[in-house]
Amino acid sequence: MQLKIMSAEDMKNFKPSSEMVKSAELVFLNMANVETIKPVVQKIQKDVLKEFQFKSSPKQDREFKEEQITVLEEKHTYKLNDIDFKKYHSECNKREAKKGLDVSNPEYCPLLVAEHELIKAENNLIDVFGEVVDIKASDIYKLEHRKRFIDITLRFMAQHINTKSVLLNLREETELFIKNTEEKIKAVV
Repeated sequence: MQLKIMSAEDMKNFKPSSEMVKSAELVFLNMANVETIKPVVQKIQKDVLKEFQFKSSPKQDREFKEEQITVLEEKHTYKLNDIDFKKYHSECNKREAKKGLDVSNPEYCPLLVAEHELIKAENNLIDVFGEVVDIKASDIYKLEHRKRFIDITLRFMAQHINTKSVLLNLREETELFIKNTEEKIKAVV
């Protein structure tokens, strides 16, 4: 694969298409969504693990040649037996719903859904901008190269983003979130 190299003059005169601007805005919106949801979900996960004091599965412990532990961090929930994991996931889901997070599909963690949406937006950004340098998201194998491409692209696009549009979009999403939360609270009461 031969990358197209843009000259300094090409960069200076480059005018992004509306599709490029929209793809960059979508990445920024999804980044904000992840960063908003993350602390809420992580606190819920930590609180549930602390409250229930789940023990690691003896089967998992044998398989990984480890001693039994009390699972207090989300990164260790893979050590839970199926019954405890279902209880953990169900309790997190209930608390996430009370916080107004989208749990329309109770099989999925809202943070993982948000992170997946961000990855999809990033892939679109790479594909849209990749046309300029003849590269696709599927061509970038190393995570560090992917992050660098996205970072460089977003830094370049920041000057072309309509901040007012992004903020209005965030405002609309926030208002919808508040409305949905109020409706859920009324349904419970």
